[in-house]
Formats: sequence, structure tokens, C-alpha cells
Amino acid sequence: MKMDHNIAATSLDGTLSFCRMAIRSGALFNGGALIALIPVTSNVYFETIKNPMLVEAAQINILDSLIFSATLFITGLILTGLSSILAFFGEFQYTNFHLTTNQNKRTVARRILFVGGVLIIGSLACFATGAFVAANAFRIPNL
Repeated sequence: MKMDHNIAATSLDGTLSFCRMAIRSGALFNGGALIALIPVTSNVYFETIKNPMLVEAAQINILDSLIFSATLFITGLILTGLSSILAFFGEFQYTNFHLTTNQNKRTVARRILFVGGVLIIGSLACFATGAFVAANAFRIPNL
């Protein structure tokens, strides 16, 4: 029986392009948020230094929240970088799997893809949490 390798290659190409898109979105979301957060954090910091009357617990809490958000965005970027490394090995394993009939390569490729997917989900969770913390840093209590 003759196998059609074009169908497998098309499915593989679609999977790999989706993986690349997920990795790019994780990097763009976290990197863009980190870049946008830098001027906001520096503005709060310098306003606190210029006016000693603003040095209250609320200002310090805002600064701490923004720094925590930046830490989450950096963590998301690291997770995205790790997932791109795994994507390289995943593509290598999938290429070897489609060229041979070795079932062990299939298992390894699926595990690599699963771990990479978990890293991307973690990266996007870092972005969502960091954005939530940064947005809530400026809420005025008791209003």
C-alpha cells in the first residue's frame, strides 16, 4: 500500500506554522507589555522622588506592583524563549518521524510539543497576570 506523504507534510506544515505563531504572540505580548511598562514605572518612581509628600504606602505599592508585573513579563519572555528551543527539537523529531516508521520518535515528538505548549500557555498566563496586576496598581481604593 502506498502512503501519501503530502498529506502528512501539509498537516505538519500547519502544525509548525501554528506553533510559530503561538511563540511569536507570546514574545510580542510580553515584550510589548514590558516595553510599555518601563516609562510608566519610571514616571511613578521619579514623581515619588520629586515630591516627598507622595511617598506614601500607596505610591510604594504602585511601584511594587509595577515591578512585579515587569517580573512576570520577563518570566513570560523566558518561557517563550524556552518554547522556541523546544520547537526546534520538536521539528527535528517530527521530520525524523515522518521520514521513518519509528514509533519512539512519534512519542518523543508529542512530548516535546506538549511541553512546548505548556510553556506557551505559561507565557500567556504571565502576560495576563502581569497586565492585571499593572492595571490594578492604579486603582484608588474606597471609591
